[in-house]
Amino acid sequence: MINCQEIESFFATVSDFEAVVVSGENERKKSSSTQQALIKSLEKNLEALSKQKKLGSLSVEIEKVVDGIRKTVGEINQSTSYMDQRLRLQESYKDRLIILVFGKVNSGKSSFSNYFVDVFSKYPIEKQYFFFEDGEKKHTDIPFKVGSTETTARIQGVELGKLVLLDTPGLHSITDKNGELTKQYTECADLILWLTGSNSPGQIQELDELKNELEKGKVLFPVITKSDKTDEDIEIQDGVEVLVSKLIMKPINDQKAQQDDVFQRTNNKLLVSGMDNALNKLRKPVSISTHYADRNYEQEESGISELFSGLNGIYNAAIVSKKENVRIQIKNQSRKVNEYLTDNIEPPFKELEETLEKQKAKIIKQSDYITTNAIESVSYQLPQLIEKHSHNKNIKALIEAVNQILLDEVSTQLDYEFEKLFKSLLQAAKPPKNISIDLQSSFEDDTINYEFKSGSRKKAIAAGVGGLGAASIGLMFANPVVGLIGGFLGALAGSKAGEYLIETEIITQIIGVDSSKVEAELIQELHKVIPRLVKDSIEASLSQFSPLEKVIKQSLDEIEQFNKVGIQ
Repeated sequence: MINCQEIESFFATVSDFEAVVVSGENERKKSSSTQQALIKSLEKNLEALSKQKKLGSLSVEIEKVVDGIRKTVGEINQSTSYMDQRLRLQESYKDRLIILVFGKVNSGKSSFSNYFVDVFSKYPIEKQYFFFEDGEKKHTDIPFKVGSTETTARIQGVELGKLVLLDTPGLHSITDKNGELTKQYTECADLILWLTGSNSPGQIQELDELKNELEKGKVLFPVITKSDKTDEDIEIQDGVEVLVSKLIMKPINDQKAQQDDVFQRTNNKLLVSGMDNALNKLRKPVSISTHYADRNYEQEESGISELFSGLNGIYNAAIVSKKENVRIQIKNQSRKVNEYLTDNIEPPFKELEETLEKQKAKIIKQSDYITTNAIESVSYQLPQLIEKHSHNKNIKALIEAVNQILLDEVSTQLDYEFEKLFKSLLQAAKPPKNISIDLQSSFEDDTINYEFKSGSRKKAIAAGVGGLGAASIGLMFANPVVGLIGGFLGALAGSKAGEYLIETEIITQIIGVDSSKVEAELIQELHKVIPRLVKDSIEASLSQFSPLEKVIKQSLDEIEQFNKVGIQ
């Protein structure tokens, strides 16, 4: 039996450990429900977005968002799967204290774990080694492997009565898979022992990793390992002086200096990172040498007694951590999902939203240009159309012709502009064919009016004619209208006016077709109909963006709502 009061005390405390009431189950159910609803909605939006890839120059942005959603959904599901594995592990160990051994490659984790097991093997407890593979626990009889390179290719552990010790791949593992595996299982621990070699203790890379654990509310106990060195000495063996190598502990002052340095730099790191509230989660480091202790040297000198004294001092804090572990993990998971959404979904969505608004503004801005060009083009063709249909005064045919040219011209202008923006919107931009010019005017006869005067008796006409003379008669026959009027005027001048009864008649003579009113009204109608056609066509085009706008708004709203509910 090892004679160490601190070890005895720790063993007794752990042996009396009973299952704690783990809080946070309601939070877990709520978070799970909220997350599932978000995932379902994101997948639905993914399907909706995929149908919007036809929107011309927006297809690149849309594809970016689609890829972002796919990536994020996959990462969220994977992250949730890891958390579920951790919670299952924690549920199965709710009546046991879980200690995670954490540190970079060659920090002495496996040697420490084997020594820890050896110490507890002196007591009447059952021992069972295991390892995790693809999230499943498998039993084994093989102890922790020890080597100069990374030998922990997977998370392995041992059950020591009501204590569970987990050994992990190094922080900066030689394989990314191992490093990621370490990060996933750190969250299920009640207490984390941070092992760092005395040759270069508390490296900044390690502190960066430990900062993340402190953010998760973990209690961390730094342990500076390999605090020994080899010294040469002369011994008398069989009466002969022999130079021998001897393992000794590093001087106490050197150990203390390293402990103070690690503790101070860790504190400074937390302060610089704005994590003042995490300072109480950090415990003062101890220095140990399992190699020295394993050679049956004094426990006090090896630092093992001080290690267990520290464990006894943070036991209650570890139990509090265990009780709150589920709640903390749920909060951490919500924060992680929020990071996925913020980094991979919101930026491309907002970029797409901004691009869409710019394109819509560009389309709307073109409406005046399209309208002006269409009016000018149709107006230029009006005289020819009017001339063509004026001969038979077919106002209906004229309206049909103008309407067709008007529709063709508006379509041409729309096609030209939308071809540069969104080919897919051309169909929606086509003006409706049932819109027609509403014309009130019609073709009118172009006429002149003149007065025609005559006597009441035939002899009056003969007398008048006789008085005209041959030249006047000839003129009259040459120009009947002028001649007739001139004859009567001459007769009146050469006789008594009172002897004749003069009759005056207004004669209207058609000399052509008057289309001025038709043309004026057509011009007026063009200025009313074409702007309306262009406006309706552009609105029809912009309506094609509505499904996309709906997906964008709904997704951003849901992300915002999840962040409000998910992180409490």
